Amino acid sequence: MIFKKENTGEKILISLALFFTLISVITVSVQLMAGHSLTLVTMIAYLQCMLFYWGGYLLYTFYIKGRESEAHGHSFIMLALFLLTVFNNPFHYSEMWISLLLFPLLLALHYNVKIYYIWGALFIIFYKLFLLYDTEFNGISSAAEFTAANLDRLVYGIAVLFIGFFIIQGTEKKRLEALEENERQKRVHLMSLLHALVPVVETKTQITREEIAKSSDLMLKMSHYFPEERIQRWEVELLAVIHFVSRVQWPDYLFEKEERLTDIEFEVVKQHCVMGRDIIGEDATFSRIRTAAEQHHERIDGKGYPYGLGGEEIAVLSQILGITEAYLAMTTSRAYREALSCEEALGQIRNEKGGTFDSNVVNAFLKVMSGKSSQTDVKAS
Repeated sequence: MIFKKENTGEKILISLALFFTLISVITVSVQLMAGHSLTLVTMIAYLQCMLFYWGGYLLYTFYIKGRESEAHGHSFIMLALFLLTVFNNPFHYSEMWISLLLFPLLLALHYNVKIYYIWGALFIIFYKLFLLYDTEFNGISSAAEFTAANLDRLVYGIAVLFIGFFIIQGTEKKRLEALEENERQKRVHLMSLLHALVPVVETKTQITREEIAKSSDLMLKMSHYFPEERIQRWEVELLAVIHFVSRVQWPDYLFEKEERLTDIEFEVVKQHCVMGRDIIGEDATFSRIRTAAEQHHERIDGKGYPYGLGGEEIAVLSQILGITEAYLAMTTSRAYREALSCEEALGQIRNEKGGTFDSNVVNAFLKVMSGKSSQTDVKAS
């Protein structure tokens, strides 16, 4: 999101509107008491500025705030108001152009670098145009004086742009650091909650937490074959725990049942995909983990569950979790069957290439199991 939650821009607009309202009230009071013509002109100028800023604030609040183009809309309003104020010049100050230099500094306080570049460039264009107007209408007739005045003021404008740039670099760095720390705290909090459920799942399933370490290790090694996915270690570790504890909702008797599951029981088992999704919630920090937990029983041929997705609709991390789960399940004994050997499990996984699992994912898994380097090409021939 480009605009910050505390909405500094809105505070700036209403502060300026209130400032000119206060000045207008004072000048109206003076006009009523003194009745001087000069005070009348000043009062009208202040009232105009007050209307400009309140109009800008209302335009922003009711038509721009909350929209995708909010940052650009607010920047446009601010620049337009500054230009109107300078042209109106309610203070009758010959150096009113100086107030334009505040725009880049205010812009740097609450927007990102991209917005600053765009509106900083527009500022310098309008600033230069104003300087041409301002110096021309202030009685400068000599070409040398005209050029010197423009260059002198232009240097100030460029200098302020650089100052704003350094401000925004500093604030952006702090913002990113704060965001990273916030995400780290969320990961730690979620991981601690999940680990509190691990003993419960161990008791229900008779499967030890060693499965978490095994699945995490396999998935992490596989992720090295897909550098374009930029899979992070913390994502893999969190996904392994979520997958383990998602079984907590299954009835205890399912783990001891030796017969084939009924259709109703199988539907209950399927729900652990949704359970993993629900544990994570809608936080964007965990969006890829949520997708992986939800899709890890989907098949490339479209015959999986819960949504019947196929091909490229299935995320790579989902397939990585799916193939890891399949291998660990086959090589672990259950109440209804003995464990398969490593070779038997790998043979079954090979048979699922292009059916249950993507060929590249199967190739990567086989190379991990054979201990080959992740630099080896795993793309399907």
